[in-house]
Amino acid sequence: VALLGIGATDPEYCSLYQSGHISLKELEVMQAAGAIGDVCAQYFDIHGVTCDLDFHNRLVGVTVDDLMHIPIRLGVAGGEAKAQAIAGALLGGQVNVLVTDNYTAALILG
Repeated sequence: VALLGIGATDPEYCSLYQSGHISLKELEVMQAAGAIGDVCAQYFDIHGVTCDLDFHNRLVGVTVDDLMHIPIRLGVAGGEAKAQAIAGALLGGQVNVLVTDNYTAALILG
C-alpha cells in the first residue's frame, strides 16, 4: 500500500513551489505543458498522462512505473482547488483508492 498526497499546480496549493523547491517560472513551464497535478512530484495532465518535463529528469524518488507496481495507491486530498488534480490522478491510475470529502467527490463526479 502506498499512501499518497495529490498536489496541484496552482501556486497557492503547490507544495514544491510553496517550499521553495521550484520557482514560479518553473511552475509556469509545468502549467504550459498541461500539468494540473502531481503524485510523488510526477506531474500529469487532466487525463492523468505524465507530462514531458525536464523537471522529471532531475527527480530522485519513486517513478510512475514504480508506483504502478504497488497494488493499492491510496490518495488523500480534497478541496475545490485540487478537484482537477484528483480527477487526473484517478484517470491516470496514479491513485486507485481515494479519501476525500463529499464536496470534492461531487465536483470530481460532475
